[in-house]
Amino acid sequence: MNTDRFDAAAVVHTRDQDANGLLATFVAGLRARGITVLGIVQRDTPDPDGGHAQMDLIDVATGDVYPISQKLGRAATSCHLDQSGLSAASRVLRDAIGRRPALIVANRFGEQETTGKGFADEMLAAMSEGIPFLTLVDSRWVDQWQSFTGGAASLLLPTASSLERWFAGVGAPAGTPGGCVLAETVAFLRAAYGDAIDRLTVERAVIGHSFTAVKLSNGAAGSCQTPPRETITSDCCATLPKSLMLAGHLKGRPVGAFLADLWEDRAHCRALGVAVVNALAAGLWRDRPRTDWTLETGVDALRAAGLKSGEKLVMVGAFVSYIRKLKEHGADFAVLELTTAPFLEDEMVYYRPADSAPAVVPTADVLLMTGSTIVNDTMDDLLASARPDTRVLVVGPSVPMLPDVLASKGADILATIRITDPDRFLDILAEGGGAQGLFDGSAELVVITRAR
Repeated sequence: MNTDRFDAAAVVHTRDQDANGLLATFVAGLRARGITVLGIVQRDTPDPDGGHAQMDLIDVATGDVYPISQKLGRAATSCHLDQSGLSAASRVLRDAIGRRPALIVANRFGEQETTGKGFADEMLAAMSEGIPFLTLVDSRWVDQWQSFTGGAASLLLPTASSLERWFAGVGAPAGTPGGCVLAETVAFLRAAYGDAIDRLTVERAVIGHSFTAVKLSNGAAGSCQTPPRETITSDCCATLPKSLMLAGHLKGRPVGAFLADLWEDRAHCRALGVAVVNALAAGLWRDRPRTDWTLETGVDALRAAGLKSGEKLVMVGAFVSYIRKLKEHGADFAVLELTTAPFLEDEMVYYRPADSAPAVVPTADVLLMTGSTIVNDTMDDLLASARPDTRVLVVGPSVPMLPDVLASKGADILATIRITDPDRFLDILAEGGGAQGLFDGSAELVVITRAR
């Protein structure tokens, strides 16, 4: 199989997310716009008697239903998958390949496909023909999916915007990045570390007031901005945040488990995953110094951007210290934010509602984004709105020391944290501290730019 990028993707999800509904809604929307989409999606109907849900595959073009589960009763423990239903539905995919539509969808790459069964042959045939292809993959099977596709397919977050963005790029030239920044960064790190990534664990993790940080078993450390604390409205274990349920069990947990949690719909799980990503990136920079990028300390990111008189800067997310500096210099700037809370009364003139980004971002000569846009999957949409000549800075503790993926998306300058004394830094966070860790020798601000 060709290992260059091709137009295939999988939506990575966890078992408690309605990925079937997401895919079905996305396909229905494309077909309503007159786009030829063929293939099958899945519908699960709960059993009123408490047994396994009834699983049906739906032909997206005809609406024909293919039951793929047997009703064995609530107490049944044997496999309830109906192979005859799968066989019948496979004809839909084979017929779709011959018709070469704009997109083929298959309900999922699951346990059957990991062993070469299920729809594995049909999936490979569609991708080998170069037909755009989309499926779902449970986070448990991501590594198997990567092996199945040679790492050439895109990994997408389980959001409508992620699917729309990917499909908008279908048919782009080979080598054009696909998928979201976070998924591509994980794929890059997995390729760079190889099998060694499977032997790494988290030695220590702290969810602090300001930062979330981890130290890996290879000594590397990374951080992420801590999201607002989740409101707990029940004492039922099934509804408690996963990060809370894992408390006391993070030490020694494999790195791969944290990377899988990136697809969780829980903010603190994702923050821990991003901190692990950033630790992996820091370790990679430490062990394999770059010559094509320059890392500097003691450099102000705004100064590195080289904002000239008459240029406009658009900031995504309010960096209070930057707002003050820009005000002092009389710069022309605007700040996109969800709320007005970070602004003083005389600063409200710079405030723009976050939902006005499509109109505001194209006006920027310099676009400054916080690393939180990586975490919440808004970076790609923002970069897509920027003019080609806009200089882009990505700033904050959530930014990985890995310029490759961000640069391919249009970023010119990265400003982030490098943790120099992991134990001291995590001690500060554990005791309620925050940014002061940067000023006592446990971490430093760094700016990464392309070497000239």
